[in-house]
Amino acid sequence: MQADAAEIEVRLARARSFCEARGVRFTPVRALVLRLLLQQNRFFTAYELLERMREVRCSPTPATVYRTLDFLIGQGLAHRLDSVNGYVACRHVSHEGRYALAVCTRCGRVLEVQEAGMSAQLESRITGAGFRLDGECVELRVVCGTCPS
Repeated sequence: MQADAAEIEVRLARARSFCEARGVRFTPVRALVLRLLLQQNRFFTAYELLERMREVRCSPTPATVYRTLDFLIGQGLAHRLDSVNGYVACRHVSHEGRYALAVCTRCGRVLEVQEAGMSAQLESRITGAGFRLDGECVELRVVCGTCPS
């Protein structure tokens, strides 16, 4: 499922403003990678992004893709999905507290969920069992409603 072109432009403008307010550069390569992530509601591996970049821009290197992804993650504009070794655009400019990413293991679609009640309940259960959450994101491997069960 592709995102609306106007919505992508709005989100890119927000990302650019967000970076400028933080005093960091939102270069054309950073904008391109974020645009590619925003165009589909699914995760991409770094090498899938590299191939898509090569369709638009001549000869980017894997190091360029990884550095760009590190920047986007550091600015809160993208997420790394450890469970599938992939990347997805952040649906919020910034997060307050914990959030969950539900990742369809069949088609790669990603749903980003951030609800205070959910976070508090999860943290309470985890700490009550003697554990602590390590990080702000919880990844859930799911099968989405459009994929066959």
